Amino acid sequence: MLRRVRWLLALALLLVPGLAHALQLHWSSGADTLTFTEATRAILVLRADSAEVTLPPEWRLLWVGDSTEVEVVALDSLQVCEGDTAQVYGVDGLSTPEDSTAHRVTAHFCSGGSGAAEQAVFQLDLPAWGRGKCIVVALDPADSTSVLESNEVMFNGGVSDPYPASILLASSTHESSELQVTAVGTGLASVSSVKLTAPDGLWSVPLTIVSQTDSTITAVADVPAALPASVLEASSSSEVVSLGSVAADEIETEEISYPDTILFRDPNPAAYPKDFAFFYNVVPSGNSQHPWKGLFHLIYIRHLKNLSGDAQEPCLAHAWSDSLRGWRVDTLAFLPGSGWDALHVWAPSIVQVGNLYYMFYTGVDATRDQRIGYATTALLDTTNTQWTRL
Repeated sequence: MLRRVRWLLALALLLVPGLAHALQLHWSSGADTLTFTEATRAILVLRADSAEVTLPPEWRLLWVGDSTEVEVVALDSLQVCEGDTAQVYGVDGLSTPEDSTAHRVTAHFCSGGSGAAEQAVFQLDLPAWGRGKCIVVALDPADSTSVLESNEVMFNGGVSDPYPASILLASSTHESSELQVTAVGTGLASVSSVKLTAPDGLWSVPLTIVSQTDSTITAVADVPAALPASVLEASSSSEVVSLGSVAADEIETEEISYPDTILFRDPNPAAYPKDFAFFYNVVPSGNSQHPWKGLFHLIYIRHLKNLSGDAQEPCLAHAWSDSLRGWRVDTLAFLPGSGWDALHVWAPSIVQVGNLYYMFYTGVDATRDQRIGYATTALLDTTNTQWTRL
């Protein structure tokens, strides 16, 4: 039995964008239905609904079928770019993990002339007796919150399965510790969960859906750290149904002038900093005028000597400053644990991965064996920092 599948084709028309109020989709015969018994190469035609408007610069062809053998055919680029009708000159296959997860293939179109095309033609290789249906969706060039949708076309009677959800645009706002992500697309009412993930899958942030329609989703999470570029992953109860790219956070902080030279001393003249990590990040400020502030961190070994002259390095201290001029210090910020780091904690190093900060450090256990491990925190701030050992 053939496995029923859902496919999404991202179609990019590389022309000057124009206004389109509706989309018309049909087979080359002009009909909405196509019947065949042998493997066939079929031609789909996409048009704007009037001679006075043009196609949007990008659209999605969604199809649902009972076979995975549907393929988009690229033509000779020297021929397809000459006429007034846009045609496929190149196809990008499943080249990334995102593409594979979303079953997404990207086709590139071009045509002659200086204006945007009113019509696009692309060819599909369909398997013998294959059944399915297709529809085209796109963002309205005049309103990025509005979705244009074509009529439906079928081959060999179609299938009853619904179309997969499709995210056409994803964006985020991060004006405080609350991150808000908005998606615009189609079929989004079927989505049951969303999360932000790294393009390579290294980290993820679950989001809570706060509003949802068939064309929009708004979701939030408490994230007190600036996030790099990510992927919005929308899922139904059983599978990932759509992905959308989200740009890196653009966070502004109040401008501050910094000194040319920096000197830091431990509050105790008998102690001096030894191995250290120096790190900069942005954290919520609690100020509505400037909701984010930059913060410098020094996490270091405090080297002490007792009366007998023996060295003591009992913990890691944490110093912070927003200007590199004045420093505040928590001298007992990170104490030894109860296992592999029960005796000493040394040599910290900090990196941010997604919404978490990782501090790698050397631990010495009760038998004086040394190992390297790490602890994490979602908020590397001041005395509010709570580390979780893993």
